[in-house]
Order: sequence, then C-alpha cells, then structure tokens
Amino acid sequence: MEKPTASYFKIKVWVPASAGTTRRCLKIKNYFTFGCELSAIGFPFSFSCELSAVSLLSMQLIDGRKIKKRILTELKRKIEQEGITPELATILVGQNPESELYVNLKKEAAQKVGIKFHLFKFPSAVTEKEIINQVKKLNGDPSIDGIIVQLPLPPLLNPDKVISAIKPKKDVDGFQWQNRKLLRLGKKPKVDPVLPLAIWRALKETNENFNKKIFRAVVSSDIFGQTLGEFFKMRLDKVDYQYLVKRVCLDKGLEKFLPEADVIISVCGCPKMIRKSMTKEGSILIDAGVAKIENKVIGDVDQNSVNEKAKFLTPTPGGIGPITVATLLENVWKVSHIRSA
Repeated sequence: MEKPTASYFKIKVWVPASAGTTRRCLKIKNYFTFGCELSAIGFPFSFSCELSAVSLLSMQLIDGRKIKKRILTELKRKIEQEGITPELATILVGQNPESELYVNLKKEAAQKVGIKFHLFKFPSAVTEKEIINQVKKLNGDPSIDGIIVQLPLPPLLNPDKVISAIKPKKDVDGFQWQNRKLLRLGKKPKVDPVLPLAIWRALKETNENFNKKIFRAVVSSDIFGQTLGEFFKMRLDKVDYQYLVKRVCLDKGLEKFLPEADVIISVCGCPKMIRKSMTKEGSILIDAGVAKIENKVIGDVDQNSVNEKAKFLTPTPGGIGPITVATLLENVWKVSHIRSA
C-alpha cells in the first residue's frame, strides 16, 4: 500500500467525561476517558496519549452464583460435621413452569449439602382447606424442620392465609405473620426472611457503607415492602427507606420515585422496567425481578441502559436467585437445631 502523499496531518481528539455531555467518549475497557494528540510529518511517526483525571464508571456485576457456592460449601461442612440431616417440606400447587424450575433448583441444592427434600404437589383445582390441612400435618411431623409454600399460588388461594398456617418455628422463608410481627417490633426472629437476607448479602458484597443512604424499593406487595424496610432498620443505624407497590408493569411514577436513591431494589417481574433515566450516578441496583419472555429469563432492570451509570448490579439470571436458594437452605439448617436440641 502506498504511503499518503500529504506532507503533514494532525488529528486531535479530546472528549472530557463531563456529566450530560453529548459528545462520544473514547474509552479503554470502559475505565477511563483520555485525550490524545497525534502528530506526524510523513512516516514513520510517533504519538502520545495522556490519561484524563476523570474516570468513567464501569458497572460491576454482583455474582450470585459465587456467593451461593460459598454459602453452600460452608453449610455442607457444618451438616457433615454435626451428623444431623435437616428436612425441608415444599408445597407446590399447579403446573407453573417457573415454579417447578425453582423447586427443582432447591431440591438439587438441598441434596448436595445433605438436606432431605420432601415435595407435596397439588393440582390447581385444590381447595385452600386441603392445602392448610397439609400444612398442619407437616407442622405436627417431628421429622420436618422447615416448610415452604412455593409462590405464586393459583388466584383462588390466599397466600397469606396459607403461609399463616405454618408454625413460626418451621417458617424457613420468614414471612409467617408472627415472625413478621417480631421484625416490626424490632425483635429478631429465629431465622431472617430469606429474600431480604439474600438482598442484604448481595449489598454487603460491594463493601459499601449503607448507613444514612437512600433506599428505594419497587415491589409487588405491601407485605414484602414492609418486611424489607423492617429488616434494613434492624441492621442500619439510619436509613431512608421507602417502597412503591407495582401490581402491573407500568413505569408510571418511577421517574420521580427513584432518581435520588443510592440503592434501588426491584422485585416486580416487570422486564426492563428500570432504565438509566431513573437512576442516580453511582447507584447500586438490586434486581430480584424475574420474567420469562420467549424462554429467556429477564430482570426488572435494563442492564444495557444502566451500564455506564450504575456502580453495581445483581444480574438476572445469576444474581439474587442463587443467593436466595442458598439462604433458604441455611435457614433449614438453623431451625433443625431446634429439633435436635
């Protein structure tokens, strides 16, 4: 290839990473912007680049699978050392593919660490009375340490009523009303509620200080929103926590509710509902929402949109889900000590 005939050319690129700039930034692996001045008289030529003092955020993903592995490895060691076999009973109603998947994941993990797993399946047409009767039988079975009811239940069944039938000491999910009442009174239940604890574990993985931070949660029920807030208040000296209930997947109100938050938690199952424009620079995003579109699992947060604005994100899949499974089994092990005592 012939060399260019021009005796002199100069290329100058300078793109500061100022907030709100519309100019494109030149990046090295998403970590820095830089200014470069390239000058040459004929060939060969040399150039030099100088790194700017302004760093560009590169969002880090919180690896839930790694956290799960760490928890389960330690749990298996404890169970083997103690010589106790904890037992978990799971009630599954209907033929929801996602629920069946979650139950199978719990079963597989339970068997790996040495927890005996019992599954009680019912058709969608089952009555509330039949489910509650099954719960009562399990309450009275001394070999069963923990009971969970896989949600969601079919529309004609009241989940709060069914879960309330579980004895508090066998409530390994942590949402039975008496255990929630303890949290509300500022008292610690025998086991922490699973999903709030899984969220907390993901947050702790960042090594950030969360005292006096602004927390905003977008949830699908008042019960979960209240329980999550009570959980945080037990662990943080001062926390600004508010939640918003979304029973339908509309983003109305989020543009006003979320932008000041240091931490955003979403548990709705509304695909890509939370976007860059709703988030604060350097915020931490906990995506615990799950939806399935064309056999693909999608979270509540639009990951591509927030990539250069958020500091941390739990991805879906691979974020909160695995931590939740491990935390549930750890709770089963904890309540097994009540039986063995």
